[in-house]
Amino acid sequence: LRKEMSDAMARVNMWASTKEKELNNIKIEHTSFLDTQNDLTQRLKQREREAKNKMEKLMQEINKHQEGIRSLKVQNDSLKGKSEELPSELKSLQEELEMEKENYKTILNDLDSQDSSMRRKKHALEMGHELYETRLGLKFDKTNDGSLVFKMRNIDPSFPSREFSFSIRVE
Repeated sequence: LRKEMSDAMARVNMWASTKEKELNNIKIEHTSFLDTQNDLTQRLKQREREAKNKMEKLMQEINKHQEGIRSLKVQNDSLKGKSEELPSELKSLQEELEMEKENYKTILNDLDSQDSSMRRKKHALEMGHELYETRLGLKFDKTNDGSLVFKMRNIDPSFPSREFSFSIRVE
């Protein structure tokens, strides 16, 4: 009986020793698993922080872009308003241009008319001057001091080439 008891005790001790080794192995595996889990958890938290930072930056960029879009919409609306005004403004300017063209034509016609009138007057004066010079021998000269000298021929019938003159100075 003792031997059986001793054998049973040895088997129980051996079984307990095996179970203790298994328990230690499970504890080591569990510790290793927990370390791995903690490491993975830390990496996951780090990724989460990075993702949050990235998301915040993206949100800031989105807000900037949305503000830019709003600004562009305001500019677009302003340009639409201006583009709607432009045809009427263009028409007004075209009408004003047509009126200016008509005024220009009128002024040009008036100038042409004045020019031809002045040419006729000049021609008449030149003809009169030529007539006075050839028939009466009357000639006008201006001196350096601003006097006007009248020279005349054909006054003395006995000597028609004889020249008479007088000068007038007006101050």
